[in-house]
Amino acid sequence: MSNGKTILGLVGSPRTNGLTNQLVSSALDGAREAGASTELVQMSEYVVDACRDCLSRVCEEVLKCTYEDSNLEVLTEKILSCDGLVMGAPVY
Repeated sequence: MSNGKTILGLVGSPRTNGLTNQLVSSALDGAREAGASTELVQMSEYVVDACRDCLSRVCEEVLKCTYEDSNLEVLTEKILSCDGLVMGAPVY
């Protein structure tokens, strides 16, 4: 039974079966056991362009980049709509 919460897991490693993925997946397993719905996002599947540093900084106010980037839009929507966020990044 869902408690209405959504937990998003972001994996920053390009290795889909690596330790970073395993750690984030384990955290999401715990959230699922506690009744939350979860989603795992492999960041390497969403290549986002670098910030172009628009001087008006409209993005800070409207929470949307002024430049078109469909991957950024998808990720932004996922992050802004989740109730909790688990992030994992590899350390080399």
